[in-house]
Amino acid sequence: MLKQEYRCGIYYFNREEPQDARLIEEVSFTVEGEDRNALDLAATEKMDGISRGLKDGQYIDDIKWGDPQEAAPEEDWL
Repeated sequence: MLKQEYRCGIYYFNREEPQDARLIEEVSFTVEGEDRNALDLAATEKMDGISRGLKDGQYIDDIKWGDPQEAAPEEDWL
């Protein structure tokens, strides 16, 4: 199992002053998957969910991601 961290910014675009785009929130999340394709699919689904929650004038930019890492095996607490 692989995991990968993503970070991005949600910005507000002021239509009256286009040069005044400002960061309003930083978002980070981690996805897990069996391989790189599964990681990409999980990240795309997560970003789509974030995009659907944006209000008029907001957009996502400055997307960064880390290298895929091996996910630690889940420990059995029973």
